[in-house]
Amino acid sequence: MGSDVGGIFINYRTADSAFGAVMLDQKLVERFGESAVFRDNRSLSLGNKFEPVLWKRLRSSDIVIVVIGPHWLSEATRGGRRIDDPEDFVHREIVEALRLDLDIVPVLIGDTPLPKPEHLPPALRSLPGYQYVSIRARDPESDIDRLVNQLAGLPALAALASHSASPQPAGVDGNQHSVHTHVDTVHGENIVFGFQNRG
Repeated sequence: MGSDVGGIFINYRTADSAFGAVMLDQKLVERFGESAVFRDNRSLSLGNKFEPVLWKRLRSSDIVIVVIGPHWLSEATRGGRRIDDPEDFVHREIVEALRLDLDIVPVLIGDTPLPKPEHLPPALRSLPGYQYVSIRARDPESDIDRLVNQLAGLPALAALASHSASPQPAGVDGNQHSVHTHVDTVHGENIVFGFQNRG
């Protein structure tokens, strides 16, 4: 990728939706390439000052994916909800994406409903207005493949997709395809998360 960076930024809460974020990351990297997809725990190198890198990548991204799991709203800290804390990284990243008018895709994990505006802090109340997708527990691979194919069709990402490996066809023609996902690498005991302050 060039100096302008671009690509896809994954916003997620470690305590809520890390598994879904890792699965998304794997599929997106397969399609768009590792440097085109930013997920903090994979993308940040040892020795980096993570905040400058994180904000640079967010501000230059073409798409911000907000992964929302069942505890995204309720995860608590210091007697209140993390999502209400203006210092919370998930909160801060979404606020910045909204401020910059970036394209945002809320991705709902399992049966998680889209949060209602009145359940969100004021700075995030426009988030439910963005078109969302759901990753169903009974068929996550097909849902993720469908999302990846939709993203690849966006003008901002089409060039990145065309320079990567051949796209997976699942989810675009209504047929079922067997797509291997390295799920064995993302079970809880095998994930190492370096940034506890993501919540």
